[in-house]
Amino acid sequence: MKKYLKNMVPIGTIDKNPVYFDKKDSSLYIVRKKTSFLETAGSSMIMIIYVIIGKVNSKYYLTILGRYQFLMIGILISFIIAFVVCYVTYHRERKVEKLQLEEKAMRDFVLRERKNVFFTYLSLIILPLIIIFFAYLFITYGNISWGVVSVLFMTIYFMFFYNKVFQRGKIINGLYKTYNLERKF
Repeated sequence: MKKYLKNMVPIGTIDKNPVYFDKKDSSLYIVRKKTSFLETAGSSMIMIIYVIIGKVNSKYYLTILGRYQFLMIGILISFIIAFVVCYVTYHRERKVEKLQLEEKAMRDFVLRERKNVFFTYLSLIILPLIIIFFAYLFITYGNISWGVVSVLFMTIYFMFFYNKVFQRGKIINGLYKTYNLERKF
């Protein structure tokens, strides 16, 4: 499953399910997550069980441990349980199927994702300008280390996200041209 998704580029979502573009056959695939009743019930029961334990052990809570220690233990237990639930949820079975949409629905999807790509491009321009501004302020007022950290952050930002965003933009623009969505004057 994961090897199959490595050949694909995520380009958007439909009903909270990710949509991927396959580079090999130039088609769209949707990944549907199979949710089980135990996952849903288990994630909602965590807080109820914690509240019940707190009510049952209220005398113990007031006398022996103290409020802050009991609270810290409860937070630690909640984090461990939440981590386990997230791990199970992330590694559940997924079903990959070819995306079959009507032409109007496909046009709506492409237009929505094209708007999202535009805002992403806009953030690619604005965020580095903000980082450069703060780096300039840090370096000007004598805090060179924070200026260097700001420039390194911008470099990492471009290394990891720049190529993926432009690859996604090229695919969306190709789909836009495929479905003849360009205005003819």
